[in-house]
Amino acid sequence: MRDDRFLCILPATCHRGRRKPVRDQWIASSQAPRNDEKYLLGNHIPKIRARNGGNGHSEGAARRIPLNKRSFAVAQLCIQAHTSSLRCGGSLCKDDTRCHCERSEAIQKKRFFGFHSQNDKKKKAAFTLAEVLITLGIIGIVAAMTMPMLLENTKKQQTVAQLKKSYSVLSQAVKLSELENGSCDYWEYTLLVEQFVNRYLRKFLTIQEQTVSAAGVDYKYLNGEDCFEAMCTSTSYMLTLADGTSMVVSCWTGNSGGRVVFFDLNGKKLPNTIGKDVFSFSIQPGVGVAPFGYGKFGALDMPDTDENGEYTTTNQVFGKYNREILTSNSTYACRKEQRGFWCAALILSDGWEIRDDYPW
Repeated sequence: MRDDRFLCILPATCHRGRRKPVRDQWIASSQAPRNDEKYLLGNHIPKIRARNGGNGHSEGAARRIPLNKRSFAVAQLCIQAHTSSLRCGGSLCKDDTRCHCERSEAIQKKRFFGFHSQNDKKKKAAFTLAEVLITLGIIGIVAAMTMPMLLENTKKQQTVAQLKKSYSVLSQAVKLSELENGSCDYWEYTLLVEQFVNRYLRKFLTIQEQTVSAAGVDYKYLNGEDCFEAMCTSTSYMLTLADGTSMVVSCWTGNSGGRVVFFDLNGKKLPNTIGKDVFSFSIQPGVGVAPFGYGKFGALDMPDTDENGEYTTTNQVFGKYNREILTSNSTYACRKEQRGFWCAALILSDGWEIRDDYPW
């Protein structure tokens, strides 16, 4: 059964090998506002007067056939065929005859599936609002889970970099001072703190500000308690270096000579906690610059152990680098429950790295 939507009218009829005369007809469409369709349908299909008298229709009368994408594709094919010849229904139609062509499956596969109107081209694939919101929600959840860890790792890396730089600045200052003042093995560590700094260190440091007074900062131990060590409360020499780091030289010389020096990496800003932004070093004879507690510099001797093998004494000296001692129950150990003075030694002994078990 023939469907007019799939027909195109040419000046000849050829259907299943038989010729059928038809009226003069035009393909017309009320749904073809585009200029290219008007051009194809209005200029390339000739108006042929009916040879059979018109069959009651006026000359040049047009028949309205609904034009959709399928029929428009067929019309294009028929326009091309009109200029030469068209094989339709098994017969060859000449240019000077009128042929009525029925749309075939071949035409449908060939023309229709490759045809796209301008309206179709304007339709672009896009995400719905729900899809966008779901995606943003997933991204937010992932960010909330990963950002704290990334920020913490970044903070650790910055702390290590600043600590290493401060250690290098002090070591270089001591070595330069030794060239002028002799080996640090023979320095006068019993001098007043201001005299010691002016004689041995000040000339070899780039200083923004210097004061001889109590630190003026409420420092805390790693366990959160207020620091009452001499370097935290007594008259000490505080210097602000070029990069904003505070360097405090303690007035305490230790029981075997030497000087305690600690760095506040972010100046006077919080948290001002030993083991987080405050780290202790020492200048001692026979060693030079070393983390606080290294060697023999400090109060008392090596820490003892209890019946369980845990280090529990209040000794300041850990001796040689030993991670088990540095993280023990000793009062000055780098442990969350302790004071944290040995944290600089722990980071240095771990290869300038803050590991996962560090009491951050």
